[in-house]
Amino acid sequence: MFAAFFLLRLTLNFCQSDSIDTSLIIVVTFYFLAWSWTANIQLCLWHIEHAIDRKINEKNHKSSQYSIQHAREANERFTFIDPNWIPTGRRSPLCSEADAKAVKDLIKKHSILHPLIPVDINVFLTSAEIYHKSTSEIYQYCRQRNLVHLWAYLWMNWYNKKNWKLFA
Repeated sequence: MFAAFFLLRLTLNFCQSDSIDTSLIIVVTFYFLAWSWTANIQLCLWHIEHAIDRKINEKNHKSSQYSIQHAREANERFTFIDPNWIPTGRRSPLCSEADAKAVKDLIKKHSILHPLIPVDINVFLTSAEIYHKSTSEIYQYCRQRNLVHLWAYLWMNWYNKKNWKLFA
């Protein structure tokens, strides 16, 4: 398939992936970059929700990879993120079923925001404003409910700059 694109010299502007396999995303991205093509790889909402459900419902959570360094990096990008709010130990489950539903609803809302779609009558947000507002909203939700482990998971897997592009 990729060889056909090469022969036709096509530039793909959008490629929707039904897989959340990180290695596949890396390979596809590298392939397009190697040929100076552009690709915007995004995951479908069903797979995002499925991945979050799996993580929330895990019986044995691993310790979070969200470290002091990650918290500082998050704070450098968004000053509203407290660099001292870091998970300790393990927590199972990450949140209640009600919180899981609310978080998935927020993620759905964030995933469908777009600079060309108004949020109000004649009110448009830039991509940067959407990213900032969405991250603030999910962070504040977690912070107000003291869901530090959930926030750590969401930042490391969805709301950091690199992964944000996969679903929003």
